[in-house]
Amino acid sequence: MVLISSTARYEVYARSYASYAGLNATETEEMIQVLESMDVNVRGTSIPEIAPRLSQKALFIHSKDDHIVPIGDAVESAMAWPGASLLLFESLGHRRILRASLVHQAILKFISD
Repeated sequence: MVLISSTARYEVYARSYASYAGLNATETEEMIQVLESMDVNVRGTSIPEIAPRLSQKALFIHSKDDHIVPIGDAVESAMAWPGASLLLFESLGHRRILRASLVHQAILKFISD
């Protein structure tokens, strides 16, 4: 499994996104309820809590300057996942990381290994 710029806890990210979008507390709860009505486990999805029970190989990729998802999320998640690897990049932010050839090469190497 390859996780790129992934949040550690979905609810924290959802609430942060709602705030960024200008939603108030009531609207944020409505958004979370809508997601949950679509079978998205917003409140219960936490990689650090789930990871210790997983045995799949995992590679976490994150840019140190990601202003959307803090690098600490990747560090915490990778540390909780047995045998996971963490690959950090500089100056790729949250979105540019998806287009970076170095990231593509790392993913292909991880998958081929």
